Amino acid sequence: MNDQLFVAFLEHTYSRSDFAYHISLLRELLSFVFFTKNEMRPNKDSVNQFVVAIGKSPIDAAFLRALPMSSLETCTKE
Repeated sequence: MNDQLFVAFLEHTYSRSDFAYHISLLRELLSFVFFTKNEMRPNKDSVNQFVVAIGKSPIDAAFLRALPMSSLETCTKE
């Protein structure tokens, strides 16, 4: 995990269960980005589309929007 991404996780995580939930939320976001019919890249627009399409809570949306996009942009489908 990239240092910036790890720091963002720590800033929004208060327990082990929060950390596990945030990891699963990130995995869900990346699955949405890479395996939907739309060809997307992980960025602010795809986070917004994910939040609307899946109906995530405002707290989840705030966490995802706080993640450093430069770290997520390095993720690829391969």
